[in-house]
Amino acid sequence: MKPAANDITLALTLLVRDEADIIDTVIDFHLQRDIDVIIVTDNASRDGTREILRKRAERGEIVLFDEPSDAYEQDRWATRMARIARDDYGADRVISSDADEFWMNPAGTLKQALRGRREKALRCERRNMVGDRDRLATDGWQQTLAYRATPPRAMPKLADRMRDPLPASYFTLSQPPKAVFATRDLHHIERGAHSASYEIGEADVGTCDIVVYHFPVRSRERFEASVKRIGTAVDANRDLPQKKSWKYRRWNRMRQCSGSIDDAFREALPDARALQAGVLAGELSIDTTMRSFFEARASERETSVSQAHRIERRSVAEALGRIVLVTGCGPTVDFDALLRRLGAFGPDRNDKGAVCKLHASVLRDQGIAPEIALHGIGNLSLQDDVTTHASALFEAIFRDVPALDLVVFSEPSLCRLLPLWNSMADSCGLAVATVIMVADPLRYANRLQAEHGLPIEQGLVGWLRCALACEEASRDRPRVFLDATHWRSDWRKAMRSLEAVTPGVWPPRDEAICMAIDRDFAATAGEDGPRFATIDKAVKVPDLILRAHTLLSDLVEEGETPEALAELDTIRQSFDAACELLGPANDALYRMARDREYRPANAAGRPSLRSRVFARPATANG
Repeated sequence: MKPAANDITLALTLLVRDEADIIDTVIDFHLQRDIDVIIVTDNASRDGTREILRKRAERGEIVLFDEPSDAYEQDRWATRMARIARDDYGADRVISSDADEFWMNPAGTLKQALRGRREKALRCERRNMVGDRDRLATDGWQQTLAYRATPPRAMPKLADRMRDPLPASYFTLSQPPKAVFATRDLHHIERGAHSASYEIGEADVGTCDIVVYHFPVRSRERFEASVKRIGTAVDANRDLPQKKSWKYRRWNRMRQCSGSIDDAFREALPDARALQAGVLAGELSIDTTMRSFFEARASERETSVSQAHRIERRSVAEALGRIVLVTGCGPTVDFDALLRRLGAFGPDRNDKGAVCKLHASVLRDQGIAPEIALHGIGNLSLQDDVTTHASALFEAIFRDVPALDLVVFSEPSLCRLLPLWNSMADSCGLAVATVIMVADPLRYANRLQAEHGLPIEQGLVGWLRCALACEEASRDRPRVFLDATHWRSDWRKAMRSLEAVTPGVWPPRDEAICMAIDRDFAATAGEDGPRFATIDKAVKVPDLILRAHTLLSDLVEEGETPEALAELDTIRQSFDAACELLGPANDALYRMARDREYRPANAAGRPSLRSRVFARPATANG
């Protein structure tokens, strides 16, 4: 990239060895930034990295040099590249990067953060990305490493750097910032590229808006290879101070003493339990800034794959967690219980957990009674607060369940809040599959009349609102439609349908558990009533509801078709007009909400959503 007249010339240098899993991604990312030249030194790679770099150099994307030495003279090689950038390419500033770092300016371009700055070294915040170490092998580093310390805990002063225990995973502790260096009079870039020395004068230091996303541990195997190679090299360099690259000395000694890399690997990254504890303590937070780039890049490279398959692969196989939501216009408790018996887990159904409280708070903010949200009262609009709500929902999930490998949630108000769950899933990297129970509208209305005294006509309108809301919010996402009444008669078929949209998630079925489920469902056979009961002719049901019921029943029996979905769209567009025809019933429905005092509170005096959901209960002593 040629800089504009009078603009600074910016160079990026990379020192790489055996980085085939990430080097293409790093180069692609920085080619999209305002960097004028990328200079790479390959240090005797043996895993295919050199071939990747050769092709990049032939296309003119990088300038490539080879360094065959095993001495790990990182500082000398980084300095050499910086001088080449200055002398041969006219670089005014140089970013001395590792192959696992992504440099960006959240507020604009890299050069915008550097223009007008006179300091020789501009420090940049480094964000070490961590995740559940046990998921790296199955989910890959792009999906797993999506958390960072906020802020990092201070690195303790260790009396014995080789033996003293660390208070937390190494990469959640504070690390020295990286820096962008001026090239004029540059003498030497220190190991780690945290500081530099100059031929004339001291290196005055400032800070800038650039941040560095660092993905230091991407697999157990690569971690072990790096520890062994770098640890051995720095131990052999007697001129190198002991405090330099001390973590590699430490981990290599742990490896040599135990005969395994496991202890060092456990010290580098947290497991699922430590990750959850960090999130709940506010010490770790999810950061999916780089995931959007990774996913867009993967999408570009898979243009021949259908959109449905891309969604499936991204949302299930590569997700940070996997959640099944059971919702719809029919009972959900029994299917929730079935999923738990088959390997899923979820919050205690006898306890109103954080997710349940958050649902209720969000609905109350919209003027909707949580306990009658299923009835279709009120219009739900979350656009203004969706980011805040999604973040709070993610925290609530962590409070309710110990891990996110396979979780089930079922709660009546889910049918109205699926857009919130979708937003949370997209921003936090979780896979959400939806099971939609399709109930007979008249049976549904009869149940609401028995439980809440609602007239049948109001119950039917509520059925249509909730049915359309579920279908619209779950479209183009993994989902299954089930007959709310009769899925028990062939629960294995129901599970096969769910497994088809959540591949590789469910554990092998225990035959003893399956036989017990068969016995339990056989004992209740005959209690379900006729399949999709005929609508009572004595009740005047709008044709819109009758047709929607038929279409959803077809989705249960025959699967989704473009024609059925198009007709559901037409019904959805006509729904407001249909509601006007049933104006008195809707007015009564809204009056019920008002009479029960579920109007939104004064925003100025209302506690925040987080304080309402996560507040500790008062004790007997106050």
